[in-house]
Amino acid sequence: MLILLTNDDGIEAPGLHALAEALSDLPDVQLVLAAPMNNRTGSGTAISFGALTVLEHAPIHGWPAWMVDGTPLDAVSVAVQGLYPEARPDLVVSGVNQGLHLGALAMHSGTLGAAIRAVLLGVPSLAVSCQTPRHAERHHFLEAAHLARRLLTRWLADGGIPGASDERTFLSLNVPQGYNGVVRWTRQGRRYFRLDGYRREPDGVTFHPVLDLESLEPHAAEALAESLESDVGALARGHATLTPLHAALFNAETFAHPPSTAALDLPALYPATATVAEDRISLPPDAEVRER
Repeated sequence: MLILLTNDDGIEAPGLHALAEALSDLPDVQLVLAAPMNNRTGSGTAISFGALTVLEHAPIHGWPAWMVDGTPLDAVSVAVQGLYPEARPDLVVSGVNQGLHLGALAMHSGTLGAAIRAVLLGVPSLAVSCQTPRHAERHHFLEAAHLARRLLTRWLADGGIPGASDERTFLSLNVPQGYNGVVRWTRQGRRYFRLDGYRREPDGVTFHPVLDLESLEPHAAEALAESLESDVGALARGHATLTPLHAALFNAETFAHPPSTAALDLPALYPATATVAEDRISLPPDAEVRER
């Protein structure tokens, strides 16, 4: 079995190295690492259409590693479609991320962006995040890395990743400091980080975002107010959380109850006067395109 490890904190991040170490002696498993050259936190599902620089990195815990001058999504794409197109990974594990990805904050996560790209390429994936201090060191990631190992060992023995039968479903594991030994299956919570505003420099053109620290504290009263069924509420009580997420933005529940105006005849006000079949208006000008 080939497992691709990636992250959004960069190829030198201690969380990625802790994960590689934790998974390195799994039986009948080979690892390969491909990650951004630099920290790309908050890049979400950003993708590059231009040329990418991909360099071989020194082996990490004995396994081949590559660094990509791009986003986490780019790193997964390059590994699956460029570096190993004939022997595609059987699983992608993204992390261990420095910081939690709970509730609505998940939409900005490059860690989850890498997992999303994996399942869209047909590869099951797991994103792993943990609560850390601002200046984290290797030991802060060990609990999450080894918890991921223990879960993978159990799942692989039982036949595969939960939810992997849905080709667009992936799992997000979040581990708190002071983990109480219980992993809960949770839904996505509602909590989100808040910006207090932007501090403007005297030059008049430089702005710095100012975060509300309380909104980032996983054990705050606001988090404890959420249900134990949610990732936010469960983690606030010391549990690790395992949340199934979906790579598609489609809302099936809303689609099943369309508004009365869902289908209307509204003729075009500005009909096209010439063919636009050859226009590639949705692609950037430097994107290479292969004709089929």
